[in-house]
Amino acid sequence: MDLLKEFLEKELNINDNNIFERFCEYNELLMEWNAKINLVSRKQTSIENNIINSIFFLTKCEFEDSFSLVDIGTGGGFPGIPLKILYPKANILLIDSINKKITVVKDIIEKMKMENVSAVTGRGEEIGWKDEYKKKYDYVTAKAVAPVKELMNFGKGFLKSDGKFVLIKGGDITDELSGLETRSEIINFDGMEHYGIEDKKLVMVR
Repeated sequence: MDLLKEFLEKELNINDNNIFERFCEYNELLMEWNAKINLVSRKQTSIENNIINSIFFLTKCEFEDSFSLVDIGTGGGFPGIPLKILYPKANILLIDSINKKITVVKDIIEKMKMENVSAVTGRGEEIGWKDEYKKKYDYVTAKAVAPVKELMNFGKGFLKSDGKFVLIKGGDITDELSGLETRSEIINFDGMEHYGIEDKKLVMVR
């Protein structure tokens, strides 16, 4: 986890050792679960790379201290749990269609004593239109689990009128953005290969 510590200190100017220890706790809990349920590659000895790939965009994109966010296709809690560690006042909803993954993140949330984090099994395009979730979130995020337009369809029910999609993508996404009817901003991240970040970008859509 030395590379994560370096990233926090050099790139995000975070020198609070308590935050680093929270990431270490998360790493330990998830790797314990990974021996039983395949959440990340079995070849991995830590989730350091997964964590860095969940927060790299904070070098150019900052959130307010308190915000609400939905993480669709969270898997082992990426990027929702790393964001919660960095923004403890945030209200985070983790969603995955695979129940055993939600079982894991619920256990991690409980053991790490995280507040204002919930985890739900299901599909975003269905959950987002339920009264308890509809139009109540500032942001919807997701890793590269689907094309941009599909991700927007999965998550549009959750967003407030001024909400944004914050989508982590890689590779050439020109085709994905063609014909997009809403305004989008693409932030590229170069020169971060040292941290295992290659050809990554953030797509922000209102």
